[in-house]
Amino acid sequence: MHKVVEWARKDVSRAVAAAIVLVLFALLFGFPQCVAFRFTAFLFLSTFTSYFLHRRWWMPVLSFLVAGVLGVYAVGGHVLLSSLSAEPARNVVAPLTPVLPGGEGVSLKTEKGQPVSSVVCFYVPDGPLVLAAHTLKLNAGDEVFVHRDRSEVVPSEGPESGTDSEYFGPVEVLAAGDYGALLGGIGPKASDKSEVYLATPSEVRVDELATILGPGGRTVSVRVAGYSPLIRNEHFLVVYPLDPHPASFQGFSGSPILQGDKIISFLYGEAAPFKGPVLLLTRPASEVYAVFARHFGGTP
Repeated sequence: MHKVVEWARKDVSRAVAAAIVLVLFALLFGFPQCVAFRFTAFLFLSTFTSYFLHRRWWMPVLSFLVAGVLGVYAVGGHVLLSSLSAEPARNVVAPLTPVLPGGEGVSLKTEKGQPVSSVVCFYVPDGPLVLAAHTLKLNAGDEVFVHRDRSEVVPSEGPESGTDSEYFGPVEVLAAGDYGALLGGIGPKASDKSEVYLATPSEVRVDELATILGPGGRTVSVRVAGYSPLIRNEHFLVVYPLDPHPASFQGFSGSPILQGDKIISFLYGEAAPFKGPVLLLTRPASEVYAVFARHFGGTP
């Protein structure tokens, strides 16, 4: 403590600069209001005062980069939430025909590719299934080997003894793209699954609860935050778990999300790891259905 006091007496400007930086940290991480002001003040004032802490030309440059990263982490979640809307930017009408909800974990592998874990979005009654809700680097016509209800990735040689997974293979990829993949020849595991309808985006109730149907029978309660604006033609419904410290969502992509008696969306992935609640990006259910509808005779 004595050395700190002596240092402050010798160089008042450095002491003042250090105090300003500490105050900026408190403002950045301690107060949720005035997001733009907090970020701007922290970024530029910390860059300015850093020079007085260590008078070298590179110090403000380094400080600017560090402050930028810390600032985005601290306020990025607030910025994303503030950009959301209760009204969808794109309102694809849901089909009039029901589907069977997914939620089962699957591990699949091509003969030459790397194994991938994902989740079934939905089954078309007496038809194929859709999984993942994001690109799996597959192409129409590929053949994959599938294990269903396995959390770990398994090889393609065939079913393993002593496991409760189901083996399918080879299975043809009927269609694939940014919204997932359509696989034929695999029906729902449970014969007692009830058919449900998909929701049109405008039917989703923002700021109300919904439920993720994840692999292994895991369910997660979430709150619907709102719709993102269109970014490079991508459109997401953002939700966040009620639990402030949820378990990892790795391997959950494709999980259906139900609100009431309708599927409103399918899990795409986590947003950037900002400070605050875990924000999950999901694809509107009717959009995913519409992308693959022509491949199984559905009406988009």
